[in-house]
Amino acid sequence: MGKKHLARSVVVLSIVSIIVGATIASFALVKIQNQRFQMHNENIPHLNTASSIQNENVAVLSKDLAIDAYIGILIIPRLQLSVKIYQGTAEKQLTKGVGHYLKSVLPGANDNSIIAGHRDTYFSRLNTVKLGDLIAVKTQEVTLKYYVTKIRIVSKNDRSVIVPTKIATLTLSTCYPFIYFGNAPKRYVVIAQLRTPS
Repeated sequence: MGKKHLARSVVVLSIVSIIVGATIASFALVKIQNQRFQMHNENIPHLNTASSIQNENVAVLSKDLAIDAYIGILIIPRLQLSVKIYQGTAEKQLTKGVGHYLKSVLPGANDNSIIAGHRDTYFSRLNTVKLGDLIAVKTQEVTLKYYVTKIRIVSKNDRSVIVPTKIATLTLSTCYPFIYFGNAPKRYVVIAQLRTPS
């Protein structure tokens, strides 16, 4: 009886240890995820708006637009993706959609409009987009059609992603690699240019 009781105790202790270990691991994963969200937002460098404004009216509108304001819908046909765009790139915006970088112009302006999304939600398949693909932004007033001209992988601190442009450009950015534990060291960037109706 003593040996059976001891064996049963060992089994119970093993099961309890596994449950406790799984619980601790779950909490650790949640903490890492939250840190990743924060790091993603903190590592977006700030634009020098004084030197980047090409279309002052649109730039001012972007700057003055309330945080979390609804901007429009981002449509990427290849991904069968249609997702809401919100003003801001904090966790609140990136949890429910994609976020427009506060210090960039709104889509349609003759400058660089930057949109960020999480690699494990709405931009999880951004790496399947190809050169020449259509990316549309649908607002209440108009549907803007951009076409992909460049795809880059850069360091998370690379400021070239947010440089001003002379033509209407849409830059999509997400963390890279797509499968990575912890804070991703790079960014996957898709750059598209607006094509005006001829």
